[in-house]
Amino acid sequence: MDEKKYKWLSISLFIPRTNWQHILRNAIEPYLNILLGEKYLIDFKIKFDYSGGENIQFALLVPISAALTVAKKTDRYFKIFFRENNFLPKISVDDSFDQVFMPYPQNTIHYGLFRVENLFESECDLLINRGFNETLIEVFSEDLIDDGMILTFALYLSFYCYKAIISECPNMVSLLSDHYRKELFYIDALNDNLINEKYNELNLSVTEIFNDITIPVIQK
Repeated sequence: MDEKKYKWLSISLFIPRTNWQHILRNAIEPYLNILLGEKYLIDFKIKFDYSGGENIQFALLVPISAALTVAKKTDRYFKIFFRENNFLPKISVDDSFDQVFMPYPQNTIHYGLFRVENLFESECDLLINRGFNETLIEVFSEDLIDDGMILTFALYLSFYCYKAIISECPNMVSLLSDHYRKELFYIDALNDNLINEKYNELNLSVTEIFNDITIPVIQK
């Protein structure tokens, strides 16, 4: 993909996490459909973030020729949505906030606070990213979002990728198994009795989750 023809617009929606579900279902998903219908949108990324306050990082890949138009359209769309839903700007600092700088006001939109590093090299890259972010919207727009829900999604996604890789490359099983054990439970790195105990407690549940995931057979 020619980097000279496309541009990532980085948008931060500072919304309390209790409203993330509402924003995903009633603002972000409909807006993406609008951009797709108008042929502006090439791809998008969504990330939950906490730097400067609870926020959703929302990146849009658009043609450079349409970047200014989309930026103005995006700003207008979300400000109207905030106003119509009575999401008024306010600063909220609780006892757990320990950063040097004040958080951004809640229910506000900001630009350029993060950077999307690169464009995609192939159609396959685009399809994988689109599938991941569409799945994220589908999963997290249904229920109130909390830490447990985010971690469960990450765990299932991680195991799904693991099984997808080993279904195509069985010789990777040993290497990946060791990697997942270290990354998920830090057994070899810490050698901690408590962590080993927790691993043994969780091992059956994790195994059940892993075995529950099936990889569709793709005809070649």
